[in-house]
Amino acid sequence: MGNGRQTEQSMSLLEDVEVVLKFRKMTKTICFCFLTLIFFGLLFISETTSVFASETEQIRIISTNDIHSYLRPIYYRYLDEFKPWGAQSREGDYLNKAEIEGKIGGMAHVATMIKKLRAEKPGKNLLLDAGDTWHGAGLSLFDKGVSMVKIMNAIGYDVMTPGNWEFLYPKDHFLDLVDQANFPVIAYNLTDREWEEPVLDQYVVKKVGNLKVAMIGLTYPWTALTSAITGAAKWFKFGIKEEEARNLIADIRKNENPDLIVFVSHGGYGLDQKFAQRVDGIDIYLSGHTHDEVFDPVVWNDTIIFQGGAHGKYVVSHDVDVKDKKIQNFDYR
Repeated sequence: MGNGRQTEQSMSLLEDVEVVLKFRKMTKTICFCFLTLIFFGLLFISETTSVFASETEQIRIISTNDIHSYLRPIYYRYLDEFKPWGAQSREGDYLNKAEIEGKIGGMAHVATMIKKLRAEKPGKNLLLDAGDTWHGAGLSLFDKGVSMVKIMNAIGYDVMTPGNWEFLYPKDHFLDLVDQANFPVIAYNLTDREWEEPVLDQYVVKKVGNLKVAMIGLTYPWTALTSAITGAAKWFKFGIKEEEARNLIADIRKNENPDLIVFVSHGGYGLDQKFAQRVDGIDIYLSGHTHDEVFDPVVWNDTIIFQGGAHGKYVVSHDVDVKDKKIQNFDYR
């Protein structure tokens, strides 16, 4: 009897121990599963937060155009009030405005402003020029644009499109200046006259922060008329080439998959607005040639178009918010 009770008690004790061990094992399993769920939950939250945080990206596009090798400050004048054929405009409006406003611009001031704008958005900016930069003022007549190329190299330009004044130099010297530049000089509508092969890169793609930006160059379509005396008409072909632009944009969208397409154009503000209305797929359009002081950019066909005066009087800063390859907002100054 006594042995039987002891045996039953021992078996009961063993069962209790087994239950405790099973409970502990189950508890460990539950804890492990719970911790695993927490880990993957936190990982998912982290990844999701990262995705959401990276959805909207900002880029600052800094630009100049039509500097015409003006290295030193010049007196300010309002273009819409200045009529060079009228004596009153020369002796009245211009001189009075110059006395009030004083001198502005100059490449030292331009470089300082660019440095400041870049420092505000480190690693998230592009510096572009829309041409008529290597020819015009006195020094360029002596050194044929070499000093201006060196200055642009020192400032650190990213891309340039040539204007019609660049082609006032002979063909070989123009191409030599392009070689001296530490940045791409681009134009899709510039071809060799004999074989109609591209003379320059038609576009360039650059990663800026988390954004992939494609930049296409358009030089002045009628340069062959304005620069014929130097041989540009003999060696190069120009033109608007609207259909080529559509095909190029489509190819870039397909093969490069950029977040933004930027046109760097020396077409003139009127032509560039018409071009943007007729050609789809351009996000930002930097214009040059007509020296327009555009304080409020216009939007045609979802394309933001602007121009920054001339002679180094202005540096344009254009902050753009991008999400899912679409511009959500922009701040222009």
